[in-house]
Amino acid sequence: MPRRSQSPSAQAPASTSPDLERIARFFAALADPTRLHLLHLLQSGERSVGELTTATAVKQAAVSKQLGILRDHGLLARRRAGNHIYYSIADEVVFTLCHAVCGKVERDAQAALTAAQAG
Repeated sequence: MPRRSQSPSAQAPASTSPDLERIARFFAALADPTRLHLLHLLQSGERSVGELTTATAVKQAAVSKQLGILRDHGLLARRRAGNHIYYSIADEVVFTLCHAVCGKVERDAQAALTAAQAG
């Protein structure tokens, strides 16, 4: 089978065990529906923890925990203003990844629908 050529930026990242473990932890940080919802909400701009709690209908402690995980992975930035804490996206790469995954999920759903209609 011919090998598809890739640009240097599209090639696989370093393949050492510590690198692969860091990559796996990064993807694990995205593997939670609440975290994905928070990222989606923050795509439009900075929001306070209170705003995010209201928008997700999740308890404030749980929202704070999930925001902390995303921040620990370098995906979110945080700032304090008085008694309020605000979060924003720190690395837009997360949307590139989410767009790619969402596209695949949509293609798979369409293929399953087409197969069901044909079968």
